[in-house]
Amino acid sequence: MEQRFQAFSRRIPLIISGILDRYDAPAFISVDNAFFVSLETARTLTNQRYYNLILVRADRVENVQSVVDQLTAIYGERARIVALQTLSSTISSIIGQFSVLLGSVAGISLTVAGLGIMNIMLASVIERTKEIGVMKAVGFRDREVLSVFFLEALMVGVFVGVLGTALGVVAAYGLPALLGSSLFFGQGFRPPARGGFGPPGFGGQSASITITPVIPLNTVAIAYGFAILVCLVAGIYPAWRAAKLDPIKAIRYE
Repeated sequence: MEQRFQAFSRRIPLIISGILDRYDAPAFISVDNAFFVSLETARTLTNQRYYNLILVRADRVENVQSVVDQLTAIYGERARIVALQTLSSTISSIIGQFSVLLGSVAGISLTVAGLGIMNIMLASVIERTKEIGVMKAVGFRDREVLSVFFLEALMVGVFVGVLGTALGVVAAYGLPALLGSSLFFGQGFRPPARGGFGPPGFGGQSASITITPVIPLNTVAIAYGFAILVCLVAGIYPAWRAAKLDPIKAIRYE
């Protein structure tokens, strides 16, 4: 199969020798959205002799720091050496701070949601005061009235839990696309005095990071159960107030 690429008003024929399987979650480059060519072919396509990024893979994790030290000794200030562990620790720190922020927002949201559900059920009790009085007049006991409003709170929790879980899954897959996938590391590689590597004409390089959401079923179950629990807790006071209504006063309520 022959594919033609146009670069600098030139047409260069290339032969596709293979297609890689889906890689997902790459470290620095988006493998699924890239094509790989030889070094000489890349130089011909880009008409450049400098590199803005070189990936070096150590044979073992224990040797990463040794490789970084050797590269630093070889290139000195002509290149910026970034180890994946350093990048991972930085990203982990940012994600940790972001998680604290999201946790705070979630706590405030749960409090507001619980108060909102309580207010809605209190309004429902007030609107149905005469109905509750009739129920108690025909023989409904306090615990039976209490169970009716608890059942309503449970139904609200089931519906809200399904809706919230669905929105959470959509947000988990949608946020990575909205936040983007490029990270920039300050000044890029500078070209040495005699050849070497470094991007001419600009001073920063980017590394692509792909975020793949992982949603365990136990996490979904916990979130769903917590939504139901919040609705049940919010329905305690309205249900108790409905159960304690005096039937005569409730029937006369306007």
